[in-house]
Amino acid sequence: MHVLALMQKLYASERNIREAESPLSEEQIIALRHSESKPVLYEIKQWLADHLNVVTPSSPLGKAISYAYARWNKLSVYVNHAQLNIDNNLVENAIRPSVIGRKNYLFSGSHEGAQRSAMFYSFLGSCKINGINPEEWLADVLEKLPETKSPFKRKRS
Repeated sequence: MHVLALMQKLYASERNIREAESPLSEEQIIALRHSESKPVLYEIKQWLADHLNVVTPSSPLGKAISYAYARWNKLSVYVNHAQLNIDNNLVENAIRPSVIGRKNYLFSGSHEGAQRSAMFYSFLGSCKINGINPEEWLADVLEKLPETKSPFKRKRS
């Protein structure tokens, strides 16, 4: 529970940075992380070191402590770089639709159906990233499609 409370302090500090009244400069972010997060990170590292040889290494907690302690420098590097986040949640949230889609492709009926589904996921994901309303985009494309000439000649079967 002690480490969890410390981690909550780290996330509270990051939330304060994100929710600041005006955007903070990189220097301000690093300064805040050094003053608020670095002491908390030191305390967590100290707790890990103190419990490294106390907890049974093969237990789930022992494995977690060993994993975190061995990678400590990489886990805490974000305090020195304003553009880094404390975790990778933003990336995981961004790729979640693709992962869910991958599971759904199993029910596409065929390989070609799965490819078409993947293509639509890509188009819709691109719309989202670029701030385009996918419904408006699709309506516009479908409206223009009949008059559009392809630069490629298709084989008729």
